[in-house]
Amino acid sequence: MPFELDLQHETLRYTGHYASPTLELWGSGGVIIKGLLDALGQHGVTLQQIQVSGALPNASETVVTAHVPRVGAVKFGFDKIELDFSNFSPAFLEAMPSTLNDLVVWIVKAVPDFKFASHRFFYFSHSLVKNATPQEVLKALNVREVKSAGISVGNGAIYNHTVPSRNWETQLLIDKSQQLAGGLFVSLDLVIRTGEIDYGQVMIEGRRYLAEALAELDLVIPEAVA
Repeated sequence: MPFELDLQHETLRYTGHYASPTLELWGSGGVIIKGLLDALGQHGVTLQQIQVSGALPNASETVVTAHVPRVGAVKFGFDKIELDFSNFSPAFLEAMPSTLNDLVVWIVKAVPDFKFASHRFFYFSHSLVKNATPQEVLKALNVREVKSAGISVGNGAIYNHTVPSRNWETQLLIDKSQQLAGGLFVSLDLVIRTGEIDYGQVMIEGRRYLAEALAELDLVIPEAVA
């Protein structure tokens, strides 16, 4: 019988690194803020949620941050764009590919030769294990112990892979949660070393990839395959 996980917390982070800095937008604060408002207004972002950084040590740390109520933030920089969302609803997750597209469209309009160099999606969750303990799960994944170190409370496992057909590099990590008492930590780090991607397709395939990898390890997160 597979171990079924009861999801308690999840976070999705995305970073899109540009092929070249978008210096055409330097000094165009109005264009940047309007672009963020147009893309994120549907999620409750107004001018009050947008923060412009100042007095930073170098140009790469110049950032415009849009705080998305209840779920996280979007950061626009001149070399990358970053998203950090937690405890989002299924509806918010379903709308995320469209939101990502909207966040890119205005940059493309303002910088005609704009391209991405790479993309990174980092997902992690903290879950309780139904009818089992994290130690039981981890013992099934990693049987090696360092007996001289003390009493084992479970040893994590890390799986690194490449998927050449998709230009993917992945790292799946399963370990004892440091934030949730009696919980299990699961993360998938997905790096795509190509510029043009379909956000909707990547998110669907990424969720399927995680679900299938966990299934091979006798782990099931029902929400991950919904």
